[in-house]
Amino acid sequence: MVKLGMFVYPWDMAKAPERLLGEYADLGCNMIAVNGVYHQCNVLETRTWHVYERRNAGASFAIHPEKYGRLRPRAEADLTQTYADLREMCEKKGIEWRCWMVNLHNDQVGDQWPDTNVYNVWGDRYPSALCVNHPDVRQYASALLEDVIATIAPRHVVMETESWMQAFHGRHHEFMLPRMTPAVQYLLSMCFCPHCMEQAQKDGVDAEKARALVDRLLKQLLAGDTTFGDNEHTQVIQLLLEYPELYAYQRFRMRSVTRLVKQTSETAHAHGVKYDYIPSAAPFPINEMHFEGSCLGELAPYVDSLVPLCYTPNQTYSMIRKNVDLFAPQTPVALAQNLSRARYAGRDAFVGKVLDAAQNGAQDIYSYCYTMATDECLSWVKQAYGLALEKEREKA
Repeated sequence: MVKLGMFVYPWDMAKAPERLLGEYADLGCNMIAVNGVYHQCNVLETRTWHVYERRNAGASFAIHPEKYGRLRPRAEADLTQTYADLREMCEKKGIEWRCWMVNLHNDQVGDQWPDTNVYNVWGDRYPSALCVNHPDVRQYASALLEDVIATIAPRHVVMETESWMQAFHGRHHEFMLPRMTPAVQYLLSMCFCPHCMEQAQKDGVDAEKARALVDRLLKQLLAGDTTFGDNEHTQVIQLLLEYPELYAYQRFRMRSVTRLVKQTSETAHAHGVKYDYIPSAAPFPINEMHFEGSCLGELAPYVDSLVPLCYTPNQTYSMIRKNVDLFAPQTPVALAQNLSRARYAGRDAFVGKVLDAAQNGAQDIYSYCYTMATDECLSWVKQAYGLALEKEREKA
């Protein structure tokens, strides 16, 4: 049976768990992905009429310090019991219990241990982005997952930001006057910290040559805008084709992500937990996952499902599935869609997107996010999920 559910914030559910979970079940949901680890944010919560300010990234449960090395997340111990209560209520209602994690997008760890940050070509650090190649970060990623499994006990983990982060992702008051074209964003996002430089050399990549090239290209691109129009992403592809040293460094970045995913998926599978992977922290089209270093073909052996963020109206499941088939045809793909009213022409557009996924083989359908959604959009969810289950019963 297709699993239908939503991403959910635990701090909102803690205020009235029985009422909110009852409402959630009435929408036709048979699966839930409750967040276990999140980044800094301000969130308008419509289920409890509240603006929630999360000043620091971290875990929403009491951690087990002995599981960690040098790096430890900030922990909100007061929500630990909320997970146990919600899990028990979900089991009684037949709702499959999952956990969604935001991993290397963590300003608290980045500020406390600056050496773990991504460092761009000019040596500037991005505190909210942890370096995939830093050995302490890799140990932290596995320890955090172990802690989530021990405390929250999900059947699936949905892993987000287990990759490189973009520069200028939305940290406090980011300002720039030059146009942030895809090429500028891409080149500014590359990490050239000592750990990356060392690992690249071990991988047979001339890291110094790549760094010098990125420095030159950025200065040239920032001197004056070079692209206007609707095909700006093609400039990134041309840079990779024209400069072998840049392509080699990009392949190294992708291998780095694959190594980390292999490591953490082995942790999950050792505990009998399914490992579902969000291949980008931004809602890119599937063919732009290279920005954050996700190589779908390389990741396929290690993940149980891919969960691309299909947040724009033209990103349908059937389109995403065809594109994934170019690289990982045997890997299950989920639909993860945004519940912002502005993204849909109306109810029919949303319902059609859900039915397209259900009828074309999606095993999991997620909506983001229950605790922020309007009553109008939740009424769409109820209709769409009900029709999806009805059509599945007719096929059976």
